[in-house]
Amino acid sequence: MFIISVLQDTLSVEPSLLGRPVEPVLREAIALKYTNKAGFRVLRDLGLFVCLYEITEVTGAPILPSSGKARFNVCFKAVIFRPFIGEVLQGIVRESSSSGISDVKIPASNLREPKACEETAAAAAADAAAAAAPAAAAAAAAAAAAEGKPSAAAVWSWCFEGHRLTYDLGAPIRFKVADVVFGLAGVAAAQKKYALVANEETYIPPMVVIGEANADGLGMLSWWQ
Repeated sequence: MFIISVLQDTLSVEPSLLGRPVEPVLREAIALKYTNKAGFRVLRDLGLFVCLYEITEVTGAPILPSSGKARFNVCFKAVIFRPFIGEVLQGIVRESSSSGISDVKIPASNLREPKACEETAAAAAADAAAAAAPAAAAAAAAAAAAEGKPSAAAVWSWCFEGHRLTYDLGAPIRFKVADVVFGLAGVAAAQKKYALVANEETYIPPMVVIGEANADGLGMLSWWQ
């Protein structure tokens, strides 16, 4: 799940900070560059930057004549989150649709058989509202997404010996990693391979974990308790 990767970068240090010890200043610069508002940054084809592990080498410190900043060539080790294929993880069901469950993407084809999918009443009402007033419906959907509210356009279930075991929103789920893809091209290929709906969201995440919940012990934790 977590690996240590060696990275190299050129970091600029403000003139006002040059009187301080170099390593703490560079640690702050790395934290600022490699994290975002959510606290993490995805490094393409590598994984999710979690934190700095250690600085191993610092070379050069030319002063830029235009700004007075010093530029350091820094080699450092970082803790990276990148689940490996076949790894079993646990998460929370945040969203579901007719193509599967979304957060880590679990395509419909990777759910337990025999399965069933039913459109929710809220989704049907939203479709009717969208037909009547598209702009207002889109604004309401965007507001709900911005607040991080769980949403279900459809509810999936595993039909086991006459019992309907549902994938409930907000409940813990155990899944196995089937694939990890990066960037627009990787996400597009995954959408085609796993029949994901391409226009579910306007934002394309830089890293997507494809999961599966189609074996014993996988799926909702409540099923196996």
